[in-house]
Amino acid sequence: MARIRTTKPEFYTSEQVMNLSIPARFAFQGLWTFCDDGGNHPASAKTLKAEVFPSDDLTSTQVQALVDEMLEQGLLVIYAASGKQYWHVTGWHHQRIDKPSYKHPKFGEASPLAAVPIPETSPTTAAPVVAAVSNPPEPFSDDSPNALGTFHHGVEGIGVEGIGVEGSRVEGTGDDGFRLSADAPPAARPAKLSKSKAVEQEKPKTADVWEAYSSAYAERYGVEPLRNAKVNALLSQFLSKLPVDEAPAVAAFYVRSSNQFYVAKGHSVAMLLADAEKLRTEWVTGRQTTATQARLADRAQSNFNAFAPLIAEARMRETGQGGRNYDEDLHAAAAK
Repeated sequence: MARIRTTKPEFYTSEQVMNLSIPARFAFQGLWTFCDDGGNHPASAKTLKAEVFPSDDLTSTQVQALVDEMLEQGLLVIYAASGKQYWHVTGWHHQRIDKPSYKHPKFGEASPLAAVPIPETSPTTAAPVVAAVSNPPEPFSDDSPNALGTFHHGVEGIGVEGIGVEGSRVEGTGDDGFRLSADAPPAARPAKLSKSKAVEQEKPKTADVWEAYSSAYAERYGVEPLRNAKVNALLSQFLSKLPVDEAPAVAAFYVRSSNQFYVAKGHSVAMLLADAEKLRTEWVTGRQTTATQARLADRAQSNFNAFAPLIAEARMRETGQGGRNYDEDLHAAAAK
Protein backbone atom coordinates (compact mmCIF):
# COMPACT_ATOMS: atom_id res chain seq x y z
CA MET A 1 0.00 0.00 0.00
CA ALA A 2 1.36 3.42 -0.95
CA ARG A 3 2.40 5.91 1.72
CA ILE A 4 2.47 9.69 1.81
CA ARG A 5 6.07 10.95 1.83
CA THR A 6 7.25 14.56 1.80
CA THR A 7 10.56 16.13 0.82
CA LYS A 8 12.55 19.12 1.97
CA PRO A 9 13.78 21.83 -0.41
CA GLU A 10 17.37 20.66 0.02
CA PHE A 11 16.49 17.52 -1.90
CA TYR A 12 16.42 19.39 -5.20
CA THR A 13 19.91 20.87 -4.74
CA SER A 14 21.53 17.57 -3.80
CA GLU A 15 24.35 16.79 -6.24
CA GLN A 16 23.28 13.14 -6.39
CA VAL A 17 19.74 14.12 -7.35
CA MET A 18 20.87 16.76 -9.85
CA ASN A 19 22.96 14.11 -11.60
CA LEU A 20 19.78 12.16 -12.35
CA SER A 21 17.81 12.75 -15.51
CA ILE A 22 14.41 14.36 -14.95
CA PRO A 23 12.50 11.08 -15.53
CA ALA A 24 14.79 9.33 -13.03
CA ARG A 25 14.07 12.01 -10.39
CA PHE A 26 10.36 11.52 -10.91
CA ALA A 27 10.77 7.74 -10.63
CA PHE A 28 12.89 8.13 -7.49
CA GLN A 29 10.25 10.22 -5.73
CA GLY A 30 7.53 7.86 -6.87
CA LEU A 31 9.51 4.91 -5.54
CA TRP A 32 9.44 6.35 -2.00
CA THR A 33 5.65 6.26 -1.86
CA PHE A 34 5.63 2.54 -2.63
CA CYS A 35 8.46 1.61 -0.26
CA ASP A 36 7.54 0.12 3.08
CA ASP A 37 8.35 2.07 6.25
CA GLY A 38 11.89 0.73 6.14
CA GLY A 39 12.58 2.25 2.72
CA ASN A 40 12.52 -1.12 0.95
CA HIS A 41 10.94 -2.12 -2.36
CA PRO A 42 11.07 -5.27 -4.52
CA ALA A 43 13.84 -5.00 -7.13
CA SER A 44 11.43 -5.24 -10.05
CA ALA A 45 11.33 -2.69 -12.86
CA LYS A 46 8.02 -4.17 -14.01
CA THR A 47 6.45 -3.54 -10.59
CA LEU A 48 7.82 0.01 -10.39
CA LYS A 49 6.55 0.73 -13.90
CA ALA A 50 3.03 -0.37 -12.94
CA GLU A 51 3.13 1.75 -9.76
CA VAL A 52 4.71 5.00 -10.95
CA PHE A 53 4.13 4.98 -14.73
CA PRO A 54 0.81 3.09 -15.11
CA SER A 55 -0.39 4.98 -18.19
CA ASP A 56 2.94 6.02 -19.73
CA ASP A 57 4.42 4.48 -22.85
CA LEU A 58 7.52 3.14 -21.10
CA THR A 59 8.95 -0.37 -21.12
CA SER A 60 10.37 -2.22 -18.15
CA THR A 61 13.79 -1.87 -19.76
CA GLN A 62 13.44 1.91 -19.82
CA VAL A 63 12.33 1.97 -16.18
CA GLN A 64 15.30 -0.23 -15.25
CA ALA A 65 17.57 2.34 -16.93
CA LEU A 66 16.13 4.98 -14.57
CA VAL A 67 16.82 2.71 -11.60
CA ASP A 68 20.37 2.21 -12.88
CA GLU A 69 20.88 5.97 -12.60
CA MET A 70 19.76 5.85 -8.95
CA LEU A 71 22.12 2.96 -8.23
CA GLU A 72 24.99 4.75 -9.93
CA GLN A 73 24.47 7.84 -7.77
CA GLY A 74 24.28 5.78 -4.58
CA LEU A 75 20.65 6.69 -3.91
CA LEU A 76 19.68 3.00 -3.91
CA VAL A 77 21.40 -0.26 -3.01
CA ILE A 78 20.34 -3.84 -3.66
CA TYR A 79 20.05 -6.54 -1.02
CA ALA A 80 18.73 -10.10 -1.07
CA ALA A 81 16.54 -12.13 1.26
CA SER A 82 14.80 -15.48 0.92
CA GLY A 83 15.79 -15.83 -2.71
CA LYS A 84 14.50 -12.39 -3.73
CA GLN A 85 16.18 -9.04 -4.33
CA TYR A 86 15.09 -5.66 -2.99
CA TRP A 87 16.01 -2.00 -3.39
CA HIS A 88 16.74 0.11 -0.32
CA VAL A 89 16.73 3.92 -0.30
CA THR A 90 20.07 4.82 1.30
CA GLY A 91 18.86 8.08 2.86
CA TRP A 92 15.79 6.50 4.44
CA HIS A 93 17.19 6.77 7.99
CA HIS A 94 16.21 10.46 7.85
CA GLN A 95 12.53 9.52 7.70
CA ARG A 96 10.62 10.17 10.92
CA ILE A 97 8.12 7.34 11.41
CA ASP A 98 6.97 6.68 14.98
CA LYS A 99 5.82 3.08 14.63
CA PRO A 100 7.03 1.73 11.31
CA SER A 101 5.57 -1.39 9.79
CA TYR A 102 7.41 -3.60 7.31
CA LYS A 103 6.13 -5.40 4.26
CA HIS A 104 9.55 -6.57 3.09
CA PRO A 105 12.62 -8.03 4.84
CA LYS A 106 14.49 -5.40 6.81
CA PHE A 107 17.64 -3.92 5.35
CA GLY A 108 20.69 -3.73 7.60
CA GLU A 109 20.12 -6.88 9.66
CA ALA A 110 22.22 -9.28 7.59
CA SER A 111 24.93 -11.46 9.04
CA PRO A 112 28.43 -10.15 8.20
CA LEU A 113 29.45 -13.73 7.37
CA ALA A 114 26.60 -14.38 4.98
CA ALA A 115 27.29 -14.86 1.29
CA VAL A 116 26.73 -11.80 -0.85
CA PRO A 117 25.36 -12.40 -4.39
CA ILE A 118 27.20 -10.60 -7.17
CA PRO A 119 24.57 -8.73 -9.23
CA GLU A 120 24.83 -8.40 -12.98
CA THR A 121 25.32 -4.67 -13.44
CA SER A 122 24.93 -2.76 -16.66
CA PRO A 123 27.97 -1.05 -18.25
CA THR A 124 26.71 2.31 -17.01
CA THR A 125 26.06 1.31 -13.40
CA ALA A 126 28.60 1.06 -10.65
CA ALA A 127 28.25 -2.22 -8.76
CA PRO A 128 26.16 -1.47 -5.65
CA VAL A 129 26.77 -2.94 -2.24
CA VAL A 130 24.52 -5.97 -1.82
CA ALA A 131 23.70 -7.73 1.42
CA ALA A 132 21.97 -11.04 2.09
CA VAL A 133 19.36 -10.64 4.81
CA SER A 134 19.22 -13.55 7.24
CA ASN A 135 16.02 -12.80 9.16
CA PRO A 136 12.54 -13.36 7.69
CA PRO A 137 10.25 -10.37 7.16
CA GLU A 138 7.98 -9.24 9.96
CA PRO A 139 4.19 -9.29 9.50
CA PHE A 140 3.06 -6.26 7.56
CA SER A 141 0.41 -3.89 8.75
CA ASP A 142 -1.21 -1.19 6.68
CA ASP A 143 -1.79 0.81 9.85
CA SER A 144 1.41 2.80 9.99
CA PRO A 145 0.64 5.44 12.65
CA ASN A 146 2.89 8.01 11.02
CA ALA A 147 2.45 7.50 7.30
CA LEU A 148 3.40 11.13 6.63
CA GLY A 149 7.19 11.26 6.85
CA THR A 150 9.82 13.74 5.77
CA PHE A 151 12.57 12.62 3.45
CA HIS A 152 15.96 14.30 3.61
CA HIS A 153 18.29 14.03 0.67
CA GLY A 154 21.36 13.53 2.83
CA VAL A 155 22.67 10.23 1.50
CA GLU A 156 25.79 9.09 3.31
CA GLY A 157 27.43 6.83 0.75
CA ILE A 158 26.17 3.37 -0.09
CA GLY A 159 27.75 1.40 2.71
CA VAL A 160 25.59 -0.95 4.76
CA GLU A 161 25.71 0.20 8.36
CA GLY A 162 25.78 -2.32 11.17
CA ILE A 163 26.47 -5.44 9.13
CA GLY A 164 30.21 -5.20 8.64
CA VAL A 165 30.01 -4.17 5.01
CA GLU A 166 31.18 -0.58 4.44
CA GLY A 167 31.33 -0.31 0.67
CA SER A 168 34.22 -2.76 0.35
CA ARG A 169 34.18 -6.21 -1.17
CA VAL A 170 34.15 -9.29 0.97
CA GLU A 171 37.05 -11.66 0.43
CA GLY A 172 36.75 -14.71 -1.81
CA THR A 173 34.37 -15.72 -4.57
CA GLY A 174 32.60 -19.06 -4.74
CA ASP A 175 32.06 -21.04 -7.92
CA ASP A 176 28.32 -20.69 -7.51
CA GLY A 177 28.43 -16.93 -8.09
CA PHE A 178 28.38 -15.83 -4.45
CA ARG A 179 31.02 -13.66 -2.82
CA LEU A 180 32.05 -15.25 0.48
CA SER A 181 33.85 -14.10 3.59
CA ALA A 182 37.18 -15.84 4.13
CA ASP A 183 35.95 -17.21 7.46
CA ALA A 184 32.40 -18.02 6.45
CA PRO A 185 31.38 -21.51 7.58
CA PRO A 186 29.50 -23.75 5.11
CA ALA A 187 26.32 -23.33 7.12
CA ALA A 188 26.37 -19.58 6.44
CA ARG A 189 26.03 -20.09 2.72
CA PRO A 190 22.47 -19.56 1.48
CA ALA A 191 20.96 -21.71 -1.21
CA LYS A 192 21.81 -20.58 -4.71
CA LEU A 193 19.09 -18.41 -6.19
CA SER A 194 17.16 -20.16 -8.90
CA LYS A 195 16.97 -18.29 -12.20
CA SER A 196 13.20 -18.23 -12.07
CA LYS A 197 13.20 -16.47 -8.71
CA ALA A 198 16.19 -14.15 -9.22
CA VAL A 199 15.45 -10.68 -10.49
CA GLU A 200 17.29 -10.30 -13.79
CA GLN A 201 19.00 -7.00 -14.37
CA GLU A 202 17.80 -5.78 -17.75
CA LYS A 203 20.43 -4.37 -20.10
CA PRO A 204 19.90 -0.66 -20.83
CA LYS A 205 18.98 -0.06 -24.46
CA THR A 206 21.83 2.43 -24.85
CA ALA A 207 24.50 -0.03 -23.67
CA ASP A 208 25.65 -1.23 -27.11
CA VAL A 209 25.79 2.18 -28.75
CA TRP A 210 27.62 3.63 -25.73
CA GLU A 211 30.16 0.82 -25.80
CA ALA A 212 30.86 1.41 -29.51
CA TYR A 213 31.06 5.18 -29.08
CA SER A 214 33.26 5.11 -25.96
CA SER A 215 35.65 2.51 -27.41
CA ALA A 216 36.18 4.55 -30.58
CA TYR A 217 36.48 7.73 -28.51
CA ALA A 218 39.13 6.25 -26.21
CA GLU A 219 41.02 4.97 -29.25
CA ARG A 220 41.03 8.43 -30.84
CA TYR A 221 41.56 10.67 -27.81
CA GLY A 222 43.21 8.36 -25.29
CA VAL A 223 40.61 9.13 -22.59
CA GLU A 224 37.13 7.89 -21.74
CA PRO A 225 34.24 10.15 -22.83
CA LEU A 226 32.09 11.87 -20.23
CA ARG A 227 28.91 10.01 -19.25
CA ASN A 228 26.08 11.76 -17.45
CA ALA A 229 22.30 12.03 -17.50
CA LYS A 230 22.35 14.45 -20.45
CA VAL A 231 24.47 12.04 -22.50
CA ASN A 232 22.09 9.19 -21.64
CA ALA A 233 19.14 11.24 -22.88
CA LEU A 234 20.94 12.16 -26.12
CA LEU A 235 21.83 8.53 -26.80
CA SER A 236 18.20 7.51 -26.29
CA GLN A 237 17.13 10.11 -28.87
CA PHE A 238 19.86 8.91 -31.23
CA LEU A 239 18.46 5.38 -31.03
CA SER A 240 15.02 6.70 -31.93
CA LYS A 241 16.39 7.99 -35.25
CA LEU A 242 18.26 4.90 -36.49
CA PRO A 243 17.73 1.13 -36.57
CA VAL A 244 18.96 -0.25 -33.25
CA ASP A 245 21.24 -2.81 -34.90
CA GLU A 246 22.96 -0.10 -36.99
CA ALA A 247 23.34 2.58 -34.33
CA PRO A 248 26.55 1.22 -32.67
CA ALA A 249 28.41 1.02 -36.00
CA VAL A 250 27.26 4.52 -36.99
CA ALA A 251 28.42 5.90 -33.62
CA ALA A 252 31.89 4.36 -34.05
CA PHE A 253 32.03 5.60 -37.66
CA TYR A 254 31.25 9.13 -36.44
CA VAL A 255 34.10 9.19 -33.89
CA ARG A 256 36.58 7.97 -36.51
CA SER A 257 35.51 10.69 -38.97
CA SER A 258 38.02 13.51 -39.52
CA ASN A 259 35.35 15.95 -40.63
CA GLN A 260 36.64 19.39 -39.60
CA PHE A 261 33.40 20.34 -37.87
CA TYR A 262 33.23 17.11 -35.86
CA VAL A 263 36.87 17.42 -34.79
CA ALA A 264 36.28 21.02 -33.67
CA LYS A 265 33.36 19.83 -31.54
CA GLY A 266 35.40 16.98 -30.05
CA HIS A 267 33.04 14.38 -31.53
CA SER A 268 30.40 15.23 -28.94
CA VAL A 269 27.28 13.09 -28.51
CA ALA A 270 25.20 16.17 -29.31
CA MET A 271 26.72 16.30 -32.82
CA LEU A 272 26.18 12.56 -33.21
CA LEU A 273 22.47 13.12 -32.58
CA ALA A 274 22.24 16.23 -34.78
CA ASP A 275 23.75 14.50 -37.84
CA ALA A 276 22.39 10.99 -37.23
CA GLU A 277 20.73 10.54 -40.63
CA LYS A 278 23.66 12.09 -42.55
CA LEU A 279 26.16 9.89 -40.72
CA ARG A 280 24.16 6.75 -41.48
CA THR A 281 24.12 7.61 -45.19
CA GLU A 282 27.88 8.15 -45.17
CA TRP A 283 28.39 4.90 -43.25
CA VAL A 284 26.24 2.91 -45.69
CA THR A 285 27.75 4.44 -48.84
CA GLY A 286 31.30 4.74 -47.55
CA ARG A 287 31.41 8.34 -48.80
CA GLN A 288 31.98 11.27 -46.46
CA THR A 289 31.05 14.80 -47.46
CA THR A 290 33.72 17.35 -46.50
CA ALA A 291 33.27 21.09 -46.11
CA THR A 292 35.26 21.68 -49.32
CA GLN A 293 33.05 19.31 -51.30
CA ALA A 294 29.96 20.99 -49.92
CA ARG A 295 31.24 24.44 -50.99
CA LEU A 296 32.04 23.22 -54.52
CA ALA A 297 28.61 21.63 -54.85
CA ASP A 298 26.99 24.84 -53.63
CA ARG A 299 28.98 26.92 -56.13
CA ALA A 300 28.03 24.62 -59.01
CA GLN A 301 24.38 24.84 -58.04
CA SER A 302 24.58 28.64 -57.85
CA ASN A 303 26.09 28.82 -61.35
CA PHE A 304 23.44 26.48 -62.68
CA ASN A 305 20.67 28.61 -61.17
CA ALA A 306 22.16 31.82 -62.61
CA PHE A 307 22.69 30.61 -66.19
CA ALA A 308 19.70 28.29 -66.60
CA PRO A 309 17.22 31.04 -67.66
CA LEU A 310 19.68 32.52 -70.19
CA ILE A 311 20.43 29.16 -71.74
CA ALA A 312 16.74 28.32 -71.91
CA GLU A 313 16.01 31.57 -73.72
CA ALA A 314 18.87 31.04 -76.20
CA ARG A 315 17.81 27.47 -76.77
CA MET A 316 14.31 28.55 -77.63
CA ARG A 317 15.68 30.92 -80.32
CA GLU A 318 17.88 28.17 -81.77
CA THR A 319 15.16 25.55 -81.96
CA GLY A 320 15.45 23.63 -85.21
CA GLN A 321 18.97 24.94 -86.00
CA GLY A 322 20.85 21.89 -84.80
CA GLY A 323 22.15 23.43 -81.60
CA ARG A 324 23.58 21.38 -78.80
CA ASN A 325 21.42 19.39 -76.46
CA TYR A 326 19.69 21.61 -73.89
CA ASP A 327 20.91 19.62 -70.88
CA GLU A 328 24.48 19.79 -72.15
CA ASP A 329 24.21 23.58 -72.37
CA LEU A 330 22.98 23.83 -68.80
CA HIS A 331 25.71 21.67 -67.32
CA ALA A 332 28.43 23.37 -69.39
CA ALA A 333 27.40 26.74 -68.03
CA ALA A 334 27.26 25.44 -64.47
CA ALA A 335 30.81 24.10 -64.73
CA LYS A 336 32.26 27.51 -65.65
